This record gives sequence, structure tokens and C-alpha cells, in this order.
Amino acid sequence: MERLAIGIHLIDRKTNDWIRGVTKFDDIVAAAKRRKWRWAGKVANMSTDRWARKLVEWRPRIGKRQRGRPRTRWRDGIKDCAGAQWMQIARADSDSWKRLEEAYCSK
Repeated sequence: MERLAIGIHLIDRKTNDWIRGVTKFDDIVAAAKRRKWRWAGKVANMSTDRWARKLVEWRPRIGKRQRGRPRTRWRDGIKDCAGAQWMQIARADSDSWKRLEEAYCSK
């Protein structure tokens, strides 16, 4: 899409970094990760009776699981970066939460 915006074709052999420098567009993947991280911080600070918080804390039914790899949940990426106690970190220490945001977005 950026190539189309400035009229460059693949045959012109311009790198994506060069095109990003010309268009000055933000990286959509980094922006999406940043928004997800900030929403996770807001969810962690919500009261326990809010539906968004209940959905994040929800555990699936107990029983026989399906074959194969478990599906990735919304919170799995956040938990990989911040640890299992990510909600307590988000509520208690905003400075470390900001540092973890940069690590999550650069990953």
C-alpha cells in the first residue's frame, strides 16, 4: 500500500525501510501491539465486576481438551512478556509497565 501511495513498483527494488522513510507512515504492527498493551493496562486497573475484566480472567470449562496445540488467547502474548502476574505489575508499578511496553512492542 505504501508503494502504491508513492508510485514505486517491486521492479524498482526499493527496500521497505527506504519506503517507510519516504512516506513517514507508522508501522501498523507496532501501533497495534502498543494499543493492545495499553488496553491490557486499562483492563488490569478495572474493577472486577466489569465485563472486559471478567473476559480476560475467564478460564474455559474443565474437561477433556481437544487434540493438538491449544489456541492462543489474547493475554498469552502479554503474559509471555510480563509474566504470569502481569495484572499485579500493571496495577502496582506504572514505570516498569512502561518499560515492558517497549520490550513488547519491539519484539
